Amino acid sequence: MKTKLNVLITLLCALFALNATAQKKDPLGASDAELERLRQLNTTNKVTSLSDAELRQLMVGTWTTGRHGYEYKADGTWQSAGTMKGTWRIENHQLIEDTGARTIMEASRKQIVLKNEQGTYPFRYVRIEEK
Repeated sequence: MKTKLNVLITLLCALFALNATAQKKDPLGASDAELERLRQLNTTNKVTSLSDAELRQLMVGTWTTGRHGYEYKADGTWQSAGTMKGTWRIENHQLIEDTGARTIMEASRKQIVLKNEQGTYPFRYVRIEEK
């Protein structure tokens, strides 16, 4: 009986360890080194060097946060999974939406990194479809 219990406890411990490891993985596929870079970046006041006009053009398209997909349209509206929608604009290097404003720290065709004032890691959008 003790042997079966020990095996069960060992299996449960292994499952908990596997789950903890899986939770640490980035849903957007960033390496541990990239996650550390992003964590450090979020502690700075860095702002992208792109102009607001360039950022507006860049923002148009379909993006994911790893949890949800978002389509940002050139008319200043966005939509998520057909259920949530709102408006967006970019002013002074900030993405301004109905829910608030976040500073754009880095921006490229593939990824947009936004300052997270309440968390350790910045918000990130990764492009899933070019518009």
